[in-house]
Amino acid sequence: MGKKKTAPVRASEPLPKQQRLPGTDIPVPRKVQDLCDRYVDSKRQTAEWRARTNGIREDLIAAMKEAGIETLEVDDGEKLLRQVDKPTVEIKSRKAVAQDKQDEELS
Repeated sequence: MGKKKTAPVRASEPLPKQQRLPGTDIPVPRKVQDLCDRYVDSKRQTAEWRARTNGIREDLIAAMKEAGIETLEVDDGEKLLRQVDKPTVEIKSRKAVAQDKQDEELS
């Protein structure tokens, strides 16, 4: 015969993610905790920066489409922004663009 199935036991309150035995906590040195806090802050700033950058990119794509611009030189002069069919901007170095043109001519 198979095992008898029982209903799962439900706790009245959610259990903590990890239960620890009293006295087994490892003390975290202040330097480690400070670095951990800085890391978490940095991760949050990165997420905020990424959201801002994505918004600016969408505005740039819309403005490029409206103006009929397919390729745009970036301030440093070494990279080109190219509007592609998908809703994104492709960044290529001048060397890569020249190589693409050379490959197209050979084809």
